[in-house]
Amino acid sequence: MGIYKVLNNIYVFLIKLKIQIKCLPDEKFKLLLEDRSLDYTQRLYLCYFRYM
Repeated sequence: MGIYKVLNNIYVFLIKLKIQIKCLPDEKFKLLLEDRSLDYTQRLYLCYFRYM
């Protein structure tokens, strides 16, 4: 597997993740933010993908 294919797969994964987070209903998003199993960085990424 070439480096270009790996980078492309990571890019596609991040785009899909961003779309899925933006499509979440507000209640589910709030529940994710309040989840105690997520650390600070994961919550920060959630907010970034939701609002950027």
